[in-house]
Amino acid sequence: MDTSNPIGIFLVSSGSNGERLLFRYPDGIGESPEETSKNPKNNPYSVKITENFCCDDSHSAKSIFSNIDKGMLTGYADKDLANLLAVKAPLCGKKFEVKINEVLFVGFPLHIFGSNDATSRRQMSTLSSFNLVFALHGSSDESLIASYQDIAKHLVVGLRHEEERCGYLTQQKNIMWTIQDDVAMLPEDQRCESPFKIMLKKSQLAKQLKKVHDDVCKTGVVQLYINNWVHISVCLPHKVYNMSLPSDCGRLFKPEAVKKCLASLRPYHALLLMVDENSLSNSLPLDSSPSITRLLRIVSPLKNLQTLAADADLSLGQVFQIASHLVLWGKATIIYPLCESNVYVLGPRTNTLVNSALGEKFVEQFPGMSLSAIMAEFSLPSPLGEHRDVLGLPQQQAQEVKMVVWMLRQQLLLQLHTYVYLMPCGVPSQSQLTPQSGGNNSDLEIFLSGMKRASSASDVASVNSDELYPPKSPSIEITNEGNVITSETRLQWRLVDQHLSALTPEQRREILAVPAASNPEDLHLFAKLCLYFDGHHHLEEIMYYENVRRSQLLTLLDKFRSILITCIHEDKVTSFWNS
Repeated sequence: MDTSNPIGIFLVSSGSNGERLLFRYPDGIGESPEETSKNPKNNPYSVKITENFCCDDSHSAKSIFSNIDKGMLTGYADKDLANLLAVKAPLCGKKFEVKINEVLFVGFPLHIFGSNDATSRRQMSTLSSFNLVFALHGSSDESLIASYQDIAKHLVVGLRHEEERCGYLTQQKNIMWTIQDDVAMLPEDQRCESPFKIMLKKSQLAKQLKKVHDDVCKTGVVQLYINNWVHISVCLPHKVYNMSLPSDCGRLFKPEAVKKCLASLRPYHALLLMVDENSLSNSLPLDSSPSITRLLRIVSPLKNLQTLAADADLSLGQVFQIASHLVLWGKATIIYPLCESNVYVLGPRTNTLVNSALGEKFVEQFPGMSLSAIMAEFSLPSPLGEHRDVLGLPQQQAQEVKMVVWMLRQQLLLQLHTYVYLMPCGVPSQSQLTPQSGGNNSDLEIFLSGMKRASSASDVASVNSDELYPPKSPSIEITNEGNVITSETRLQWRLVDQHLSALTPEQRREILAVPAASNPEDLHLFAKLCLYFDGHHHLEEIMYYENVRRSQLLTLLDKFRSILITCIHEDKVTSFWNS
């Protein structure tokens, strides 16, 4: 059983006539199954035991008197639910959450006649507030709770709009009240049908609430028109992704996985559509933003989001919102733009059977090609450029790119990124870093002494004299070895000192002991990138934020390889579907 599915949906009203449960689905019984078995006949003189005072074990008591039976809520009478789920006016417009034992009630109550002018028709209404509540399992996490509260908020806002427009909620409330009163007036032996089941035949709102519950359980997508007027379109992201998985994959998306991906979205990411562009454009509502259509026309797995924003003449924030919306609905996924340096490997959960259903789809898409042969090429991590036939025709190379894109859409490939760790192996002795007396000073020794030497009065006087009499050319210092040190070099040293200030003295000494540190430009670049060498930033991210070419970055890492450790693994942002 999927514990992310709701146990039930409830509609509660508050007004001059008190609190009342208008509708519930599924229609649970008023008492627990154990009580029903103990009291098969309705005896008005029997005493119902609601607590087990003789049992000291809380776990066994919980198992005997459970409020969830066969996926339905039991043990709560309608009056108890009305008193529990109805809220006062100060709590309206806020998220609602109450947990009792293993059942969690979440919703979004609203006050109907807030700041609007009440007409004579509305003044006659006895309805002041209402609450739409989902009953969930008590172990539900925060992201799942927030998703159901968001669905409840969309629905209650639409209902309040229709109530203020034409009194729709009051009309449906009167229908539900009438059915409940008619059933309550019947003798007990003639109550063959629950009033909530009768509502499904006579109340349009009851039918729509049932549809909301069923759609959430089946597909995770809720799309309907309240009173044939207000369009509601919401979804449970993890449910949408779980529906796209094969039945034999043996895994499910967690509710927080998609939202973590969206929280880590960056401008250097690309957007990969999971459905056909034409079908996606045709499925958009009539009042959708033209920016979505404009972006869909130029979206490509070869372009990052920043490039898409420039090509579509949209702000980067708009592109982020559209991309997040498409990912949330399972219409697209986040990848790194395709290039020859990308490293791909088969995913750990890829179905490698020769006669799989994906193999047949692959042959239909690419006649004459074998999916097993293509997957064999990615059995070991390798750059995408190694799979490209340099001597092939342009049409053949384009088809190879299409095959990679198809495999990414089917979640067969996993991209690996290189992460860097600053791991000094050993701290050199101070004698190795201190200039030897009587010897020639090297550039590294001059750099060390320049960084460690405190400013003196002569330095201040020199600065003041430079301000009064600015030199025509930069000050130049020549070492005993003939090396020239200009003012620009000294400025780089000061910047290096600022970048390395977050490191420990031992780490700084070992960095300066690397032979490549004698080059001021290399040392300045290394110090600038040092904050990324913590294993949380891959090379592509460093290249984007620091505007560094890949060749330049790889050369720098090779020069300082004695104190760096590199590892290759997937990015949790772009591979959340494979985690």
